[in-house]
Amino acid sequence: MTVLIRQEAAPVAAAAAPAAAAAADDFGDFKWTEHWYPVHTLESADPARPHAVELLGRQLVLWRDGQGQWQCMEDACPHRLAPLSEGRIEADGTLQCSYHGWRFDSSGRCTEIPQAIDAKAKAVACSSSRSCVTRYPTRTEAGLIWVWPTPGPDAESAAAAQPVSISKAAAAKFAEGGAGTWYRRELPYSWDVLVENLTDPSHLPFSHHNLTPTLKRSKGEAPMPFTPLHIPQGDSAEDVEARPSFTMAHKAPLATFDFPSAMAPGGRVCFTPPLSVNYQYDIAPGIHMQNDLIAVPAGPGRSVAYTFGVSNAAKVHKADIFKALFTKPKMVPLLLFRYSFQNSPRYKSHLQMNKLFDQDSVFLNMQDRQLALRGKASWVQDYYMPAPCDGLVIAAVRQQLSSSGYA
Repeated sequence: MTVLIRQEAAPVAAAAAPAAAAAADDFGDFKWTEHWYPVHTLESADPARPHAVELLGRQLVLWRDGQGQWQCMEDACPHRLAPLSEGRIEADGTLQCSYHGWRFDSSGRCTEIPQAIDAKAKAVACSSSRSCVTRYPTRTEAGLIWVWPTPGPDAESAAAAQPVSISKAAAAKFAEGGAGTWYRRELPYSWDVLVENLTDPSHLPFSHHNLTPTLKRSKGEAPMPFTPLHIPQGDSAEDVEARPSFTMAHKAPLATFDFPSAMAPGGRVCFTPPLSVNYQYDIAPGIHMQNDLIAVPAGPGRSVAYTFGVSNAAKVHKADIFKALFTKPKMVPLLLFRYSFQNSPRYKSHLQMNKLFDQDSVFLNMQDRQLALRGKASWVQDYYMPAPCDGLVIAAVRQQLSSSGYA
C-alpha cells in the first residue's frame, strides 16, 4: 500500500505507522456493505409507525412487524416509488403504503393490492418479484437497531456471523441490564469529517470551552503528546481477554494512543474501522469513565453520531460526600460532580450533547464543503498536521480511508 502522507507530517505519525501499516491491507479489503450499522435507538424508535432512515446513501424504511421484530427495507413502494416510511403499520403487522394501500409483510412480499380486479389478478401480481420490496438483515442488540446493507439469503448467514461494533465494557453493561441509553444525532456533514473530529481530543478545550467545569481553553494551551499503545491483535482467547475494556472483543483497534486529557488526569483513545471511536478517562485511581462513539455514513454530506457512556465507578451517595469532607476534602469536588451526573435527568445530558455537536457543526460543515470542492483526497496536500495529537487522524483515519477507496 502507498502511504499517502506529506513529508512534514511524517514524524508525527511515525510512531503509529507500524501498527497502522500492518492493518492497512485488511482495511483496504473492507466491503462497506458487509458490516452492521446502527440506524436507530431501541428506546426512541416508535414501534407503532415506520421510520425513514438513510445508510450509505440508501433511503430505507425501518418498522416493527406483527411478531415484534424490527425490519428494514428500501423506502420505495414498487408500485410508483412512494416512500413507505410515510405509510402505516396495519393490525395484521404488515406495512401499508399510504399512496394506494399496497401492503407488505416482513419478508418484503406484497400481500395486498386493493386495485386488483379480482383474486386471481391479485395473486398473480403479488407473486411477481416486481411487487416485492428489497429487505435487509436487521438485528437489535445493546440498545440499538442494526442493519446489514446487503440483501439476499446469503447476506443473512454472513450477517449472523458478524458481531456488532460495541466495546467490551458497553456489551457487559447491556448484558447486565439497565445500562442506560444511547444519544443519537443526525449531522450536516460527511462521515469522514465526523470520524476525524471524534478521533481528535485536542479540539475539546477550544471548541467546547466551559461546556463542563473541566473544559477550559487554558487547558488546551499545554502540549498534548500522543503515545502509541500496543493492543493485542490476535483472535486467540488470550488476546481477546487481554484487550482493555474500552476496545472490542472480536476486533482489535487499528490504532490506540495514550494522551493527557483536558477532562481527566489521563486518557486513551482508539479507532476501530469503520465506525467506532472509543475513549477511556482516568477520573480517579482505579476509576475509569468511557465513551463509545459510533459514526455512521448516512449519505453525501450527512452522517449520524451515536454516543454511550459507561463507568466502573460505584454510585456516590450523600454519605460518601459528607465523609470525604473530613477524611479526603480534595475528593469532594469530584464526588459532587459524580453525584450530580448520576442523578441528573436524562434530558439534561441530551441537551448537553446537543450543545456539544452544535459547537462543532458550523466549521465541520464548512470543512466538509472545502473537501468536496478540493476533492476528498486533497487532505494529503492541504492538511498541515505537525503536532503529535493529530496522530490518530493521520494514521488511523485519513490513511485508512484512502486505502479503502473512500477518499
